[in-house]
Amino acid sequence: MPTHSDMSTPTIPTRRCQLPTSHAPSRARLAPTNNAKLRHGWVFLAATLGVSVLTGCVSDRGNDGGAAVEAREVEPGDFVQVGGPSGVAPADRIEAGTVGVESVASAQTNAEPPGPQGSVADAVNVTVVETVATIDPVAASVTSRMDRPLSVDGMVGQINGLPVFADDVLADLEPALLALGQRESERGFRAAARPQIDEMLRGQLVGALILAEAERALTDNEWNGVRFLVNKKRQELLRQHGQGSIAVTERSLRELTGRSLEETLDRHREAIVTRTYIDRNLRARVNVSRRDIERYYREHPEQFDPPATRDLRLIVADNADHAAQVKSALRGGQPFDEVASGPFNQLAGGGTMTGIAGDEPFGRPVVDEVVAVLDEGQWRGPLDTGDGRFWFVQAQRVERGETLTFEQAQGIIERALQEQQFAMLTDQFRKDLLEAGNYTRPEQMVNALLEIAVNRYAQR
Repeated sequence: MPTHSDMSTPTIPTRRCQLPTSHAPSRARLAPTNNAKLRHGWVFLAATLGVSVLTGCVSDRGNDGGAAVEAREVEPGDFVQVGGPSGVAPADRIEAGTVGVESVASAQTNAEPPGPQGSVADAVNVTVVETVATIDPVAASVTSRMDRPLSVDGMVGQINGLPVFADDVLADLEPALLALGQRESERGFRAAARPQIDEMLRGQLVGALILAEAERALTDNEWNGVRFLVNKKRQELLRQHGQGSIAVTERSLRELTGRSLEETLDRHREAIVTRTYIDRNLRARVNVSRRDIERYYREHPEQFDPPATRDLRLIVADNADHAAQVKSALRGGQPFDEVASGPFNQLAGGGTMTGIAGDEPFGRPVVDEVVAVLDEGQWRGPLDTGDGRFWFVQAQRVERGETLTFEQAQGIIERALQEQQFAMLTDQFRKDLLEAGNYTRPEQMVNALLEIAVNRYAQR
């Protein structure tokens, strides 16, 4: 049975450590997720995890100013700080189809050895640095209003035993929440902020579960490919942003993205891992046959031979004498619009009809046959409909859709069916991950996040 646990109490060493090159990442660091893409069948597979919990490292700052701090069991409350966001830049959302992110399979055929600046292992070493609590202006103003300490950050839950902190989820929502807090009362803020926080958290939860599954499933050969691609990205960043200088690159990336070089490479690594796993385990299962394509083409003619749309002007005369006078006026050069607005037209509003679709809009063959062949500006009449009335029709606008033969359409259909299959596979994959995953109930995390957001941003 799946275990959606409540708050866990992992052992977290509060110290600065150097991470050795390893397949296993270490802190549950969640990536912001674009809301629109989650609405569309979860085609966008956001996924990030951070760096793994380390033991045996020595802090460079103890309680007495110099003594080492030993690892200990902590409670969720130990992670609450009075102050603003931690300052750790949020991760980028990782999508299955992220442009510019290679998968291992695409790189293994043209892999080159790393350059002289270091080994591949060196290229992916990252450093875990403890975040020091600070008080930002927003939190300070909130605290001053309440005259008491408020929880503005903290551990809100866990995913697969790794802690999730408020700042991981709220960072990308901050501009919207700040604006919301300035406009709304506390009650209004709660009502408007909860769905935003809920959607962000659930998207990031799925992303973290995907990445964890991907990292467990990759082979040693695929991990070698990941390291090669990360090192390749490092060299590109050094060339583009620092002309080979790490210091210049660091400064440039922080100014542009708010992230360090190693944080940027970590996000890139996560994207590659996810993309490689998705390509191997989901994309490879997509199969569209020619028979599928042919059936779709037959069953959806409106997509490949779309009906024309028209704006028409009609005159309907109620007898032959009135029809003769209308015809004489039109033949004499009087504009159709003027005649249509005259006394002989039985239709209200001057007979204007817009957005008429198809070649048989009226169900009267004598009229529909004329409508189908008229070009813009042309008119025909009188048309005897056999009921004592006579029609005049002018096409004021004609827009004919492009007709595609099967040969022209089959590539479009194949890609559409492939994406449809992929969406179904990824939706089931997401459900399976959520069923089997070990994580704090989303509702519990959302409630904790909402309280922190209220303390940070809402008027009280």
